Amino acid sequence: MTELTGKVAAVTGAARGMGRAFTQALLAEGAKVVAMDLSWEPTGFSGDADTGFLDELRARPDDAIVATTDVTSDAELDAAYNEMMRKWGTCDVLINDAAMRQRILFPPTGRTTTLETSDEDWERSFAVNMFGALKATRRFIRPMIAQRSGSVISVISSGALHHSHGGAYQALRPNSREMPYQATKAALLTTMCYLADEVRKDNVAVNIMVPGHTRTTGFDEQNIARRELGMGNPNAPLPLRADHMVPLALFLAKQDAASEVTGKCFDVPTWNIEHGLGGQLAWEDPEGTAPPPRVPRSGGSWGSAEVSEPHPRSRARNLPPMCPMGDGRQADSEHPAAATLDRSARMAQERNAPTARGGEGDRSSFLSP
Repeated sequence: MTELTGKVAAVTGAARGMGRAFTQALLAEGAKVVAMDLSWEPTGFSGDADTGFLDELRARPDDAIVATTDVTSDAELDAAYNEMMRKWGTCDVLINDAAMRQRILFPPTGRTTTLETSDEDWERSFAVNMFGALKATRRFIRPMIAQRSGSVISVISSGALHHSHGGAYQALRPNSREMPYQATKAALLTTMCYLADEVRKDNVAVNIMVPGHTRTTGFDEQNIARRELGMGNPNAPLPLRADHMVPLALFLAKQDAASEVTGKCFDVPTWNIEHGLGGQLAWEDPEGTAPPPRVPRSGGSWGSAEVSEPHPRSRARNLPPMCPMGDGRQADSEHPAAATLDRSARMAQERNAPTARGGEGDRSSFLSP
């Protein structure tokens, strides 16, 4: 028995990637899950090659509903919601995970500039990532408001974040060439922060999660294409497994507004480290596409300026350039100096990272937009 035993959860984008990890974890905790996705057929892309997960869900009809649901369709969302209510009579948790990723709009690399996009690109992306999440939330939050208890969780991207530097706000990584995807995630972040305040009186928690550099479906194919076209990021770490999102998702699923864990945007890798769950090395996926070797700009060996130049995340969080564990993804992953740290030293850093006590909505993990 766990705190989630017998609870009812709805997960969009549940067939693969993070959504699959959320669904498996919730079922393992004893929850009942309505698992929604646009398609349950294997795509053949990395991490999605067979029907094993679908077969697993179909084998447990008492606690799993498999729903083919396009989140842009009112009728299909209504069908999933109505089946859940008919079968279980309530909803306690919603995880908005479904998204149209940039590589779907602009295959195979997902890279483009804002001026190269069309109105249709923006409409398609917003229809899924923003309005789809809003449509799902409008429905599945109803029982939570009626019973005065529940939790809504949405997944965004770190590229949606902005930070203040000397009084002027700057985007975290505007060079990633991910419009309109990041605009949709910024809209979702803002919407959920406002919603959190609006439903606080109904005792419903609303929170947001920012994943690490994650190996989701099609990740390998995207990065192979980028490498072949000279677009690869040589400072990128191995990707994280989708299940690095699970511990925080389960924690948030247990909250309501009375817990005061609401209206917050959590950086998941940081939260994992601060709660003793490990950093990059604990969660990285060795089967993911590794970045190509990085060649120093100076040609032969690393120059001191290159090794010590701050990564954008260290500037954003006002950390010293070489602070190894300050934000959970910096020197251990993307910073060029990470290449100079041997594996045992990095593991020691993770073991010695400060761990938060109590776990009541750790506020140091909150990133303000």
